[in-house]
This record gives sequence, C-alpha cells and structure tokens, in this order.
Amino acid sequence: MEKDLTSLTGLKAAEVSLVKRGANLKKRFPVYKMEEEKMDEIIKTVLESETDNEAALIDFMKAAKISEKGMTAARGALRILNAFKEEIPNDLIRKLEDLAGYEKPDDGKYPEPEKKSVKKADDGNKPELPPEVQAILKQQNDELTAVKKQAEESAAALKTERDERELQGWVEKARNELSHFPGKSAEDLGRVLKALHDVNPDLAKEQFEQMKTASETIKKSALISEAGTFGSAGNGAGSAWDQIQKMADSMILKSEDPRFSKEKALAKVMELRPDLYQRYLDEHPQQAKP
Repeated sequence: MEKDLTSLTGLKAAEVSLVKRGANLKKRFPVYKMEEEKMDEIIKTVLESETDNEAALIDFMKAAKISEKGMTAARGALRILNAFKEEIPNDLIRKLEDLAGYEKPDDGKYPEPEKKSVKKADDGNKPELPPEVQAILKQQNDELTAVKKQAEESAAALKTERDERELQGWVEKARNELSHFPGKSAEDLGRVLKALHDVNPDLAKEQFEQMKTASETIKKSALISEAGTFGSAGNGAGSAWDQIQKMADSMILKSEDPRFSKEKALAKVMELRPDLYQRYLDEHPQQAKP
C-alpha cells in the first residue's frame, strides 16, 4: 500500500510569486528566492500585506497614543521584518536600533515616543464668535433686559396701588373709630398707622387699640362736661346722672392720685357701668351724639 504524499523532494524552484493573500488564508508568507531587479516590487507588495500579529501592535500603539504617522511607519517595519525574518539575524536588528538612534536604557526598556502637548486655549483669548451669532445673542440679551425692566415697573405700580389702598383703609378706620383722638386729622393718623403696620403689623394693631380707647374716653369726657352743664339745671335724686355723680365722688375720695379729677372719675364710672351711661342717654336723648 502506497503512503500518502506529504512533501516534494528533489525540486529546484525557478520562480516564487508573491500574492496579497495566500491560498491557506494566512497573512504571513516567507520569501525564499527573488531576483535583485524585482526587489522594489516585492517590498511594495510586502508593505501592502498585513501580518498575523499586526492587530496586537495596533492595540499597543493606540494605548501609547502614537501618532498616525508613527503607527504607519511601525506597521510597515513589522511587515518587512516579518517577511524577511529568516534572512535577518537578531544581531542585525539590534544594530538597526542603534543606527536609528534608539538608545537602550539600563533597565532594558525603550522610552516611549515624545507626545506633542496640546496647548489649551487661554481663557483670556477665547475665540471670537461669528458676527451673526453675536447679533443673535445681543438681541436675546436686549429682549431679556426689556422684559426684566417691564416686570420691575409692573411690580412697582402694583406696590404703589396696594400701598394707596391700604392707606385709605387706615384713614377710614381713623375717621370712624378715632374721631376724638386729639392733635391729628384722620389722614395723618392713617399715614402713621400705615407706616407702623409696614414695619410691625402686631405693633400697629396694638397702637390702634390704645388710640381707640383714648378716643372713646375723650368722647365720654366731652359728653360728661355737657351733661354736667345740663345736670346743674336740675336732675332728680335717683336719676342715672345722680348715681354716676355719687359713684365718681366716691372714687375721688378713695383715690390716692391727686391728679384724679372729677372728669376722669365720671369717665371711669361710665366705663365700668355702661348700663348707667345708657340710662343717662335714654333720660337725656339730646346728649346722644354720634
């Protein structure tokens, strides 16, 4: 039985043709024999053909951030050395390193290629925007400024209107409830209370109540003065005014305050006994004034 044919012997190669891709789908191919005059064409063909380990070289160069020119040169060198590795001894490769200027350091590692630094743009020298873009930005800025100004003017107008409305409210309260408060008109009192309310609403409310009490006291005192004049003309014993007078006299006798006058005593009695005060007004309707 004949053995399978696995090799050819006793042959002389007359020509070796190079192709970009071998029939066995491998990228690497050896160069065994060539004619001197065809070397340029062979080198060109070798440079255009990829090698099996070229992908690893590309990954390494990308990680090292080597420039495109450097990557192209390194790939070409790998393809040539790979194609002629049987023809080039290791000593020659080291010699090529020395002749090319690659100094081998003491630790055996070659320095990384110098990276060109990219100068960042200085913040003070920012590139100028195109005129049309500048015009659009300026228009938008002007519109925003106009809207902001209009909003501020509207807010100021609303505040003025609100302040005027609140002032009139205070003036009306002063006119209705502080009619006998001395020294100031209803308009003046309204302005004072409005200004106080803007600063401290609680304090304004407290002040108003005190002024209201004073106004009512003065009003009663005025009525008492008029009532005293009327009462001197004659009031029967047991009348409301007679009882008010007696109670006021009693208060004066018991008071230790020398400034506690008859008018103050009469006002106090009317405050403590509104029923007597109402009886007095019923008995003397001409004294009931608004």
